[in-house]
Amino acid sequence: MKILVVEDDPLVADDLVDKLNTLAYRVTAIAESYETALLAVKTEKPDLALLDIELKGELTGIDLAQVLSQMGIPFIYLTSIQDMSTYLLAKNTAPLKNLPKPVNLLSLRNAILEIDLSTQMVADIAQILLMTTKDGVKLQIDPDSITHLIAAGSYCDIHFVDGKKNTVVSSMKEVYEKLEHPNIVRIARSHCVHLKHIVAVRGNDVEMPHNVRLGITESYKSDFSRHLKQL
Repeated sequence: MKILVVEDDPLVADDLVDKLNTLAYRVTAIAESYETALLAVKTEKPDLALLDIELKGELTGIDLAQVLSQMGIPFIYLTSIQDMSTYLLAKNTAPLKNLPKPVNLLSLRNAILEIDLSTQMVADIAQILLMTTKDGVKLQIDPDSITHLIAAGSYCDIHFVDGKKNTVVSSMKEVYEKLEHPNIVRIARSHCVHLKHIVAVRGNDVEMPHNVRLGITESYKSDFSRHLKQL
C-alpha cells in the first residue's frame, strides 16, 4: 500500500514515516500544506493519505480531504484538536478513521490493516473505463494506448498510438480527470500528452507519434519540466 503523509510538523512527520516503514508500507511523499499535498498526489497517486487537520497556509486538512474524496483517495485524520465545531466539520468529510495524536504504532497498524483488507475486497471487482463518443457508442479506453488529448470545445479528441482518433462527449478536462493517469499530463489548457509516447521535446514544442507537435504554454511549463530527466 502506498501512503501519503500530510503533516506540517517535521518531527511528527518523520515519526509517522518511521512507523510506516516498520509496518512495511511505502510512503509516496511528505507534504506540509494543501498545495504540496496536491502536487504530491499528482506526481504519484497514493492508496491512502494520513492527514493532519492543521496545515501550513490558509487551507486546512479538511479542505484537502474534500478534494481527496473527489479523487477517490481514502484518508485517515490525525489530530489532537478538541474543538467540537472543527470535529464536526472533519466528520462531515467521511474519513475512514480518526486517530488521536500522538499516534502509536499499534493503533496505526490496526487502522491501516482494516482499510487494506476492505480495499482488497473492492479491488477484486474488475472495472473497465468507458467513454461515450459523438455517435453514442460507449468506447473502452486503455489509457496507455493514448498518445495525447486535444480539447474540441465541449468535446475531446483522444488520439491513440495506432494513429486513430475518437471524439468523446466530454470536455478534455473531464477526460483528463477521469483517466487519473500519472503519465498523462497537461502541457497547455487545450491539450495533454502521455509521457511515455513523447518522441522529442524541441524548445516549447512536444513531438508526439505521427509527426504531431504540441506547444507547451508558459503556465504549464514548470510542472511539465518536473517530469523530464536529462542525461
